[in-house]
Amino acid sequence: MCIRDSINAEYMGKICFMQRNFRAFLRVSSLPLKSMVGRLICGRLASVIPPPSPYPLVHGGMKPFRSFSTLPPHTRVLMPSLSPTMEKGGIISWNKKEGDKLLAGDVLCEVETDKASVGFEVQDEGYLAKILVQAGTKDINIGHPIAIIVDESSQVKAFASYKEEGTAAPAKAAPVAQQGQAQPKQEQAAAAPKPQQAEQKAAPAENAGHEVAASYAAQLAAKQLNIPLSKADVLDYSLGRQSGAEPAKKPAQEAPKKVEKPAQQQAGAAFVEIDLTPQRKSIAEASIEAKTHIPHYYVNSEVRLEKLTALLAEIGAKNIDPLDIILRAVAQACKDIPEVTSQWMKTFIRQYKSVELRVTDPKKNFIIKDAAHARIGQISELRQKATQAEIEDQTNFHVIDLRSTGILFAEELVDPDHSCALVLGQTSHQVIGTSDPEKPQFAHLLNISLSCDHRTVDGATAANWITKFRGYVENPATLL
Repeated sequence: MCIRDSINAEYMGKICFMQRNFRAFLRVSSLPLKSMVGRLICGRLASVIPPPSPYPLVHGGMKPFRSFSTLPPHTRVLMPSLSPTMEKGGIISWNKKEGDKLLAGDVLCEVETDKASVGFEVQDEGYLAKILVQAGTKDINIGHPIAIIVDESSQVKAFASYKEEGTAAPAKAAPVAQQGQAQPKQEQAAAAPKPQQAEQKAAPAENAGHEVAASYAAQLAAKQLNIPLSKADVLDYSLGRQSGAEPAKKPAQEAPKKVEKPAQQQAGAAFVEIDLTPQRKSIAEASIEAKTHIPHYYVNSEVRLEKLTALLAEIGAKNIDPLDIILRAVAQACKDIPEVTSQWMKTFIRQYKSVELRVTDPKKNFIIKDAAHARIGQISELRQKATQAEIEDQTNFHVIDLRSTGILFAEELVDPDHSCALVLGQTSHQVIGTSDPEKPQFAHLLNISLSCDHRTVDGATAANWITKFRGYVENPATLL
């Protein structure tokens, strides 16, 4: 059986429904393929032709192209990604005001990442025409517009009332009602309309002015299946409305939230609420991932330092610390046992060709790039220049120095992008046994603890690394 109806004067087509093999052929000019997918429902063919869009398509996309002819040429400054793991950030402060002249290299604003606070520098000259995100705003998505820059100072005034389309203003936290204070019933009733009422009001506005052009077969099928032919069209029904669920809507871009300070504590409260910094959030997420997904095990040992101490006294270099030689020994042991610098990649193991050390202690952090080829003097210079700034560069082995804290042993979590972490505990002098019990010996010992990811480093490999490391430290002349 073949049915042919005139669908639309602008979109002439033919619909052929073959009942024997349930194959339908649509020939409608200028219709995208996606809008034809839902035409066949339960063996019934329906066709809904949307009115032509008044906006031309841009690069094949579905968003309308609008030329801002009333605005001068400008550059939208987007929220930058200043950390490898940064997904959102915050604006701590603006170093420039609207109308200020910008030079290449000027710090436009201070950005709070998940690691640290970093200054965002502009790359070109211009004038700051508009600040779109105020200072103190947090949880800003990467790529969200934060400012407008123009070439000439005379163009700044054109953006006095400029607002970025498609983005909402930062949401402010609602005031918290005090305990025991009831909210008026009228305000509660008028706070938010019922969802059904909102839908009923929105439906006529959506369908108004858009009469649906459909074939007789489509109207008959829709009537039998009790499907409303509206601008939502059969495609929406086929994607979810037949089960009673609303069709999935494209989520709007999440607007940055301006985090307010915690509400003032009531008198006599037994606690204090503290805001989470991006650094604390990052540490919490990494710790959960490490403890949840990484199978840890720990190897503890002791290393004698008598020869190392004697070597430093013989050299007489005041700027050389025992840590410099210990880090040199760590790098050489990692070079000999490269498995400890590998990384688990779910479907394979990535083993690095160079040793990139990350060194932290309670007061400073620093990185030793290509540590296997770094001399003791170079390591000493890096240690002396170390600061408390958080490290952003990629590393593959972590050393934690706790010698000054009085802690003998500590078991560190393995970073998700590492396989091992070495903790240096407090040194101690202990009596060790000898063949002659009347002549005891005192040993200067360094307590170490190696945390390992069992997916990439097994127990035998960890033991071999400890042996290599101990050999270098107890015979430091081999490192010179």
